[in-house]
Amino acid sequence: MIKKSIITLSIMFTVPAYSMETGKDDDFTITKPYNPTKPLRQQIVDSLIVDPHGAFNNNQKINNQFFSELTKNDVRQKKAEEVYKIVRDLRIKFEQQSPVFLLSECSQDAAGPCVMSRANQPMHRSTFEDKIAQIILSKVNNKAALQVVHFGCGEMFSEMRTLIKILALNPQAAIDLHYVDKNYLPLCEAKRLFTKKRSPEIDLQDPIELKFILKNLVDTILNHTDFKNDSVLTQQDFFSELFIQEARFAQLLTFVQKTFPKARLKLIPHYAGWRYLGYCEQKKLPLAQVITAVDIDDPESNERKSMRDYLLLCAQILKKNPESYNLLLARIENDPFIRVSLQKIPGAVAQIVPIENDNKEKIDLYLTPDHN
Repeated sequence: MIKKSIITLSIMFTVPAYSMETGKDDDFTITKPYNPTKPLRQQIVDSLIVDPHGAFNNNQKINNQFFSELTKNDVRQKKAEEVYKIVRDLRIKFEQQSPVFLLSECSQDAAGPCVMSRANQPMHRSTFEDKIAQIILSKVNNKAALQVVHFGCGEMFSEMRTLIKILALNPQAAIDLHYVDKNYLPLCEAKRLFTKKRSPEIDLQDPIELKFILKNLVDTILNHTDFKNDSVLTQQDFFSELFIQEARFAQLLTFVQKTFPKARLKLIPHYAGWRYLGYCEQKKLPLAQVITAVDIDDPESNERKSMRDYLLLCAQILKKNPESYNLLLARIENDPFIRVSLQKIPGAVAQIVPIENDNKEKIDLYLTPDHN
């Protein structure tokens, strides 16, 4: 862990500079000190900010231990109530070592080690997170909640680091964070059907009720068209994945609430872009002012047409909110940061990508490297 606490750092903000070899910040300062009440949380926050690669490795060791023990318990052969208790007990055990151990990110894929992982490209990921944090900080006004979409966010380690950097600089930020990923289908549908509020928003006081799951979940959700056609889960994996997804969001929300108690945050998972758009319409929310995506052009994501879905969501948001900012971390070594626009940016070299929306209408999008 980082020995020098962020609390001891200067209160003047400077842009962090990175070591190409380690991916660590050579210099990072914040505008206001924060005061985590527990040393473990303080160490995790410090490490996330100044040594994201090290923070990920430390967290991943605990994550691997958790899933190793979960495998030993042979949860695929267990009933739902047994799976729930196993996941709960292991979560309590390993949260003593890290309260956010379930948050992870791409480290390998079907083709081998992830080419954009922190091990392979320590600078790209950290720089991407810093760019997003700076953009969000420039737009937050601490009154009306800023609307942010993280697309294809999966296990959310990268999104956690971005959020921590934002709150370290503005501990009172008001942000609605929408997490869009097809793997969230079990969680989103279970929350919609089997919580008191029937809402996808993460609410620590309104967990998914096990008694309803036991009666209804398999028939209701496993027969869902989207789930049958697109999920990588089997029925045997379903319960453990559902309970882990709920625990992962609970870990993130609990951690940031305890560390930055004045922040006003909402965490809302969606399993598809159209679900996110429908939620905004229902709640009368403005569409996202910031959209981000990481890890959506790996082999598995390509099979699931994640890039097409991301581009389409960007187009739909830009059409209604032309001032919306988007940024993609792509698997392009020299120009990994990509902006999506409906029109060519003057003076920029852009790739034109035609896509077709759900109404069979063709749209030309411009993909431009971001060098700012």
